[in-house]
Amino acid sequence: MVAEYIIEAALDESCSDGSSAVGDTTNAQNGSRYYKNPTAEMLAEAEEKNMRMGGMIFIEKGSGVKRGKFLVPKTITVSQFITGGKEIDLSSADFVVPVTTIYMKDFFGGIELTVPLGVRVEEESVGFLSDTHVTKKLANADCETGPLIILKGMHILSDLSVKVNDKVPPIKIVE
Repeated sequence: MVAEYIIEAALDESCSDGSSAVGDTTNAQNGSRYYKNPTAEMLAEAEEKNMRMGGMIFIEKGSGVKRGKFLVPKTITVSQFITGGKEIDLSSADFVVPVTTIYMKDFFGGIELTVPLGVRVEEESVGFLSDTHVTKKLANADCETGPLIILKGMHILSDLSVKVNDKVPPIKIVE
């Protein structure tokens, strides 16, 4: 099953006038940004880097948490087998590629993805005896100016949760 969710800043905002419905110029310095025309260096860093998280039988690779200000890579891989949950918080991260794919192999763990308002999420994963919770805000579904995150893979006996962090400003689109 393929499901697409567009996480919007407000129900009454519109893209028809050419303005961005997913951010404004008053965003805080620490807010998330989507660079529509990134520099070659930014693109190279996002293309080369594959952020990996994982663990096996209670032994964690890394902290299990990724958050703060960083450049979101083109791919993120999460592999875990009987470990604690993994948290990926993109609330303050910067996007330079239009599509980021998160590949997951999760057995008896859990993955929590947190995004700022204005990021689109498409879930193409398969769950077996698992729960998938995705915050839906589809009022302005034809406005597709923000970056897209695609969730692929499988999760068995675990939870996949995607939520919006409404405590941070919406993603700012930088032309």
